[in-house]
Amino acid sequence: MTSFCGQQRMASYYTQDLAVLAPPGKLGIVIEMEDTGCTPSANVVGRLRISSVMANQVCPGDRIVAIDDEDVRHMS
Repeated sequence: MTSFCGQQRMASYYTQDLAVLAPPGKLGIVIEMEDTGCTPSANVVGRLRISSVMANQVCPGDRIVAIDDEDVRHMS
């Protein structure tokens, strides 16, 4: 059985924007800043808690580009 995150890692050389709907309340996601060196840093999913309601929708390393239609790519 291959997990969602395993499938995503195999295709990590592709870039794709996805809209993910999150329920109200705690999501169980730890957000980190990724220092890319040449490009501006980005908000990424650092890790997911075991009880995360987002476990089947996001994976560690996923970039967060907007929240509620607000661009957060350059926010810290």
